[in-house]
Amino acid sequence: MVTITTKREVPIGHRLLGHNGRCAYLHGHNYTFEVSVIGTPNEIGLVIDFKDVKKVLDDLLDIFDHAMILNKEDPSIEVLRLERLVVLSVNPSAENLASLVFNHLTEKLNSPSAKIARVLCRETEDGWAAAIKPDPSVFILHTH
Repeated sequence: MVTITTKREVPIGHRLLGHNGRCAYLHGHNYTFEVSVIGTPNEIGLVIDFKDVKKVLDDLLDIFDHAMILNKEDPSIEVLRLERLVVLSVNPSAENLASLVFNHLTEKLNSPSAKIARVLCRETEDGWAAAIKPDPSVFILHTH
């Protein structure tokens, strides 16, 4: 078994509804997502083609690029009337964003010999979360 990893960076705005600190305010990060895929290399030596993983990841991250991601319960949704808004079923924490990307990649990359092993969501240089299995409670409700 071999693991391959690719990464992408995207600027995202968010806030954590119910947080007791500064994360309760609208702010943003340059998030880095690292995706690891595990499998047995095929006859030409690939677990999965990097371009296939990057394509699926880029399609999702394009929705997030320079967007505000908010919890479905956030009152800011109606007040701000944002042009680029993503509404989630949960708070847009690093943990939940990692799970969201993990879920999406697991659904879209249908390779019998390669599975998503981990999605790391780096919020800051010294703070990140990693998802290692799907979480069906984390999903996009809608985008604007």
